[in-house]
Amino acid sequence: MISSNEKENKKSNKKTLIFISILIFLALNLIGAAAIIIIDRASKGSPDEYTQLAADVHLGSSNVDFDALKSQNPDICAWLISEGTGIDHPIVQGDDNEYYRTHLFSKHIHSVGCIFADHNCSADFSDKNTIIYGGKMLDPLFNYSDQDYYELQPSLTLCTPDGTKTLLLFAGIASDDISGFVRYEFKDDADFENYINMLYGASCFSSTVSVQSSDRLVTICADNGKEHFILVGKIV
Repeated sequence: MISSNEKENKKSNKKTLIFISILIFLALNLIGAAAIIIIDRASKGSPDEYTQLAADVHLGSSNVDFDALKSQNPDICAWLISEGTGIDHPIVQGDDNEYYRTHLFSKHIHSVGCIFADHNCSADFSDKNTIIYGGKMLDPLFNYSDQDYYELQPSLTLCTPDGTKTLLLFAGIASDDISGFVRYEFKDDADFENYINMLYGASCFSSTVSVQSSDRLVTICADNGKEHFILVGKIV
């Protein structure tokens, strides 16, 4: 027979195990809550980095200090401005097309990331078509699915170390799969012209901007996590 003392010991051990389990459960929940708070604070803080950066490096409404930018991040290659939309951000170019999806200009890890040029393209925008990628910071570009919006904002400003340029927009395309619209290599002028005509035909808005085989393009790819939107303009 089990003695009364043995029964009491078993009850005591059981209570101890339950108590320890509760403590572990509470500790795990506290750790999880702390992690969520840290992530949330980091997420809310990221726009401040870009706002402060813009304030520090602007030399005017459409020019920035590239020496100051390069001292902070040598990957800087340009600066994109869209008046009235909040787009006033650096463009970087890394060794691949993944790093800056999850890293800020400061190279701190963050889901907002940084606008970046395709690593296959020339950083000086000398290619026939330079591809630019971005996440949440490019959300305003989805407004270009509306003709009226395009007519209000038919161009973007591209600041580069070689000077400030204008992007005359001529096509905007919403698609679940943008791979067929994003190209940076062309066999010849005829291939390039066919590409331009394809963009015109697929565009959400109509444009009177004329694009020739001698022009250089910039294709900006926005991704809001649900769909993609590409905005294409020629450099003038």
